[in-house]
Amino acid sequence: MVEQWQELADTAPDVSRVLKYLSAGKRDASCLKLQLEQAAHAVFDAEMEAEQMPRRSDLRGKLDEIEAAAETISRLVLDPAVLAAVPQLHQAFGASAGLDVTDVPGAMARLLHLTEKAKRRIRRGRGSVTTAQTFGRISSRLLCARIIVEAWRRLHNHSPSPNNEHAQLACAALWAAAGQKPSPGVRDGSRAEGTSWQRHLRDARNLDKTSDDEAVKRKVEPGSALGSMVVECASAIFRDSCTSLPENT
Repeated sequence: MVEQWQELADTAPDVSRVLKYLSAGKRDASCLKLQLEQAAHAVFDAEMEAEQMPRRSDLRGKLDEIEAAAETISRLVLDPAVLAAVPQLHQAFGASAGLDVTDVPGAMARLLHLTEKAKRRIRRGRGSVTTAQTFGRISSRLLCARIIVEAWRRLHNHSPSPNNEHAQLACAALWAAAGQKPSPGVRDGSRAEGTSWQRHLRDARNLDKTSDDEAVKRKVEPGSALGSMVVECASAIFRDSCTSLPENT
């Protein structure tokens, strides 16, 4: 991923538009320039990791193949002809191999259980969505929005509303600085540049236990492990910035 990032940007990514929208005409956001350059790199890495994950239909097909192979192996090692001629095959995955199963059928049963468990985690459908979030890769768009939320807090002492146009455009600008393309709706002109980030900003805010105005209590997302990863990654980027989070956040 390092090589691909260097191909994309031999110099630091251009975050000038991000700084412009973060300032909203009220603050000087230039002190966050270095952090936002690092943020663009983090968003790029998250997107690359997600893209390397298989599509859900492809993964489901591979898991089906594993199931079929496991069932075949389990059946064959118990075949009377195999047991009579090559009994050692029955113990191929036994204790002597240092594994925690006692025999091939036991190993295959365990494999079938894990395969079925993995298949249940895959979202239904055959679309182009990858299995990235399902299997522990954070959403690059959620990370991008959370970074803007963190930066906004340091400048304005509160989180931006998901409807805030400046915050939406800051997300779009950071996404572009990370070398990513806008959503299809933005590319074909059917929607404005920032509006596609409204949902991601809302999700990024909802990672907090409470809203800024304390009027609405919010629970951490069900996928709290991934949510915590996003929060930690975004917070780490701004840990040494020139301003700090308000005490009540």
